Amino acid sequence: MKKDFVNQQIEIYGEPDIGKTEYALSLLDKDDVVVYIDSDRKLRREQVPDLPGFYIMYPRNVLDIFEMVTKVSKFVDVIMIDSLPTINNKGEAMINNKAFEKDVISYVQDIISICKKNKCTIIIVNQIRFNGKKNVTYGIKRLGLYYSIRIEVLQDTINIHYR
Repeated sequence: MKKDFVNQQIEIYGEPDIGKTEYALSLLDKDDVVVYIDSDRKLRREQVPDLPGFYIMYPRNVLDIFEMVTKVSKFVDVIMIDSLPTINNKGEAMINNKAFEKDVISYVQDIISICKKNKCTIIIVNQIRFNGKKNVTYGIKRLGLYYSIRIEVLQDTINIHYR
């Protein structure tokens, strides 16, 4: 993990298909032990870094992610969750469902806290969505305070915001 990001709680966000996953993977070092939690199921073989300690997990829902993080966060350097909006609760789709969103955000807050306690860097990939008035990131109102670093990926720019 790049020196400035060790033991941090990081959100990487931007519009769909802008390169958030590529940027997140570029932060890793060759000695990192990484668990990549692919809730999107979109990681392509050519994107997988050539790291001896790179493991991919495929959760069914947010409870799976919580259990995975609880079990492995003491033993790895980095946990990466890709992507926050695609995590579902109890196997049901989350799109436009506020009750499920609220439950998932609560779990994600706990996941971030567990990683912080175990000195494990967590990277959560998030997407900007247009909500009719402005662009917003999923869960920002409740999760924003839990991140120590927020990184916005734009077409030609990376904006890093430290808390």
